[in-house]
Amino acid sequence: FAEIARRHDMALYVSTSPSCPWPADSYTGDPGQGRGKACIDNHDLTYGSLIDRIDPEIVVAAGYPRTMGMGSAIRTTREDLAGRDSAELVEVLSNDSIDTFVAGGRRIVLVEPVPLPTGNRPDQLACLSESTFVERCVNEAALSEVEEGVYRDLARNSSSVMAIDLDRLVCPELPLCAPIVDGVVVRTDTDHLSVSFVKTLVGPIEALMIGEGFIAS
Repeated sequence: FAEIARRHDMALYVSTSPSCPWPADSYTGDPGQGRGKACIDNHDLTYGSLIDRIDPEIVVAAGYPRTMGMGSAIRTTREDLAGRDSAELVEVLSNDSIDTFVAGGRRIVLVEPVPLPTGNRPDQLACLSESTFVERCVNEAALSEVEEGVYRDLARNSSSVMAIDLDRLVCPELPLCAPIVDGVVVRTDTDHLSVSFVKTLVGPIEALMIGEGFIAS
């Protein structure tokens, strides 16, 4: 997105909190310390004042899937949502956050979580360093069906929201995920895409945003 902003003479501001879900009022872990407290503090700053101060035209939201049992489950500071499971929290919190953005006249780009490699050796980079044949490092893909469904519904229901599906770019042979696509190593570990591979996504993401009218051609 930094490269897309540069190409279109736009300013990019980034607010990130590692391992935190993006919706307002959400967190993972212990709310009183460590990652959980950091999530809450970051959201308080971002949603409490930072977004209004920056006043962006476009907000890009992305995060790790929280409904697949492969990471810490999403939790919330909202008492009215006590007892809801992860899938319900993703739906309610995402919808409420998007409603707030749209009400402020902003457009939102939701980046769907990419497929995650599963199996005995999900760390594909480590597998490549130990294997003679690349084929041994191909994994079945786990898809974030809850998040994908929520994001696509939001996009269908509002012209101010678009969802970006990267599944076939990251794993062209779904339901399998190869460790190398078009000669580029895809991941640095089980969760993170490599910088080199992310650079290959700039053109396709830019084209999608142009197609939806979010940026000019």
